[in-house]
Amino acid sequence: MHYSNVLFNQREWIARGVSVAVIGLAFMSQQLLALNSPPSHPAPTLIRISLAQPAPPVQEPVPVTPVEPPPPPKPKPKPKSKPKPKPKPKPKPKPKPPPPKPEPVQAPEPIPQSVPPTPTALPVAKPTPPMPVSNPSHEGAYIQKVRQQIERHKVYPALARNLDMSGTVEVAYIINREGRLIHVEIAASSGSKILDKAALQAVRAAVFPSMPEDAWRGDMQKQFKTKLVYSLTEDDF
Repeated sequence: MHYSNVLFNQREWIARGVSVAVIGLAFMSQQLLALNSPPSHPAPTLIRISLAQPAPPVQEPVPVTPVEPPPPPKPKPKPKSKPKPKPKPKPKPKPKPPPPKPEPVQAPEPIPQSVPPTPTALPVAKPTPPMPVSNPSHEGAYIQKVRQQIERHKVYPALARNLDMSGTVEVAYIINREGRLIHVEIAASSGSKILDKAALQAVRAAVFPSMPEDAWRGDMQKQFKTKLVYSLTEDDF
């Protein structure tokens, strides 16, 4: 369609150009005649110029391009058939081992008669000697000596007398068999630190004898308890 419109416009312009050229030639010929002929006053001639519009160009038929039909669809490839698995060969039965040959039965060996062992004399255990018995009388005498030693070294503090302090202190102490003091402490307080301290000093200052051999047998040391009385009577002055 665009090509036919352009062709039509070109032809129209050509027709118009031809018409203008014809008009120009006619005008020039009249001028030449006027110059060659004597001047006269001829009747004016009317020149009709028709500007005919050229016939429209014949449109050429547009060639129709044939529409090619779409190619037929390609056939789908057939699925490949999987090869069937080959059957596994059956295992051949193993040959059975031959039965074991019977071993010859051996005659049992004669069992030697056991000779009874000769009894051995067991060692006679010696009777353990009885534990030596402690002598209570010697133990009591030793306790009395220990108390006497503590009483000898008991001192009534002057400050306690001035403050009218009195009371009873119970001390606990440990003595070994050699008579050496191992430990001492307050078992029952008098309520006064001054009197308690004086009782501890009395035990530490005492000199204890060694224990008798038959007293508290088997004990390497012995604990004792002694009460020290601090009283403001005339006998204590």
